[in-house]
Amino acid sequence: MTSTVDIIKVEPASRLALITEYDGTNYNGFQFQNNAPSVQERLENAIFKFTKEQVRIRGASRTDTGVHAKGQVVDFLTSAQYSPEIWTKALNFYLPNDIKVKSSYSVDLSFHSRKDALSRTYVYTIFNESTPSPLLRRQSDWVISELNIEAMWKSSRALIGLHDVSQFSLPLPVGRSAVRSIKKWDVERIGNLVYIEAQASGFLQHQILNTNGLLVKIGKELESTTVVDEILRGSIIRMPRWVPLKAQGLCLQSVEYSDFPPKEIGAK
Repeated sequence: MTSTVDIIKVEPASRLALITEYDGTNYNGFQFQNNAPSVQERLENAIFKFTKEQVRIRGASRTDTGVHAKGQVVDFLTSAQYSPEIWTKALNFYLPNDIKVKSSYSVDLSFHSRKDALSRTYVYTIFNESTPSPLLRRQSDWVISELNIEAMWKSSRALIGLHDVSQFSLPLPVGRSAVRSIKKWDVERIGNLVYIEAQASGFLQHQILNTNGLLVKIGKELESTTVVDEILRGSIIRMPRWVPLKAQGLCLQSVEYSDFPPKEIGAK
């Protein structure tokens, strides 16, 4: 007779999808890495502690190091037979304080959190004040200079549509397209906080941080409001230099699907 706990190895019976929220400060991004902490690793460990199943989860968006999420969607196969409510409570018991499951859903076996997503919405938060905020330092970037929000918003109009965004992202492997369809890129000020909201079917690595860095330079009135449009059109004569914004201000707000989360019976 052995005292060790056997790992459950049975054929998966269902697929579960989770909407998760996390503070990305202490993680090297969402995706699993061999020698660095990741959100994916923590979620998979919590599932194992609850069910003794070793699963590999899929995420809708591979958020980078230090990036947060309010609405990251993940899915995985499981043989464990529990209600969604039990899954939420149990996983939150095993998860650290900076990662939590907001809700759990039983979904069709064919559901794919990444491939089925229609768009992802990210919000970047800037604390625009002369002195820093200890309370907001992990969820925003601090910009001392008063920003011209109208100039930033006007410049962001050029981003909406189908564009080659290679000038705003890290170099891509040969053969991979840098063309992205951007649905929204808005700039709004509420008090001393500036929010930059971007929505697209997908984003390239560091695209949002680089793009918003240029918008901030425009907001400081150090670049023309036409520079973004000129870069995207390829008509730029002098390529400007700018600094990308810091990761801690970026948050995956939501992931949009055609039929997820599933509606409750009787809901309109």
